[in-house]
Amino acid sequence: MMVTSIQEYTKSRSKIYLDEEFAFVLYKGELRHLKIKEGHPLEVALYHKILEEILPQRGKERCLYLLSHQDYTKAQLRGKLLQGCYPKQVIEKVLSSIEECGYLDDSKYALTFLTQMQGKRSKRRMEQDLLAKGVSKDTLQKAMEEWKTLEGEDTEQPLIRSLLEKKHFCSSMPETQKKKIFCSLLRKGFSIDAIRQGMKLKEVEFSES
Repeated sequence: MMVTSIQEYTKSRSKIYLDEEFAFVLYKGELRHLKIKEGHPLEVALYHKILEEILPQRGKERCLYLLSHQDYTKAQLRGKLLQGCYPKQVIEKVLSSIEECGYLDDSKYALTFLTQMQGKRSKRRMEQDLLAKGVSKDTLQKAMEEWKTLEGEDTEQPLIRSLLEKKHFCSSMPETQKKKIFCSLLRKGFSIDAIRQGMKLKEVEFSES
């Protein structure tokens, strides 16, 4: 195969094109060390070494660096590697390696997220957020079940009651105002039944006070 083009990607990295097609990104120092030059052939053995050793090792180090600062889902890390122009086969190899080492676990990520966000967001909102982060529906469902078992209580009602208090909800409030508050809670992802239950409880508290 022929190195048909070497294009500057950043100040320190270049895009390598083989037989007119983009292949991968290398640091300029790597280009010099590996003696890769535009218009010269690339040996098959070196090509495999780049795809099977150099890029996977660098990709793994990149992911571990990211994970040392915060948690990521598998999909989020895949996105980071795609942004870095890593070939797809390298990306999957890197992610599999990190999973095998126990550094990447979407189930654990989802459970941690649910625990941290409880009392701050509705269940539906948390589900939407996790799906948007790339957590699969099956993984999310299992995490939700485990979270409910660990939590052992409804975490939405305290949050709904807190929001109702902030909006000064009371039984004597005009129905039009109640409807506006109801709709605002719907937009936050709370279910109709949960909102009605929260409003009913607040009305009972108001009548007893």
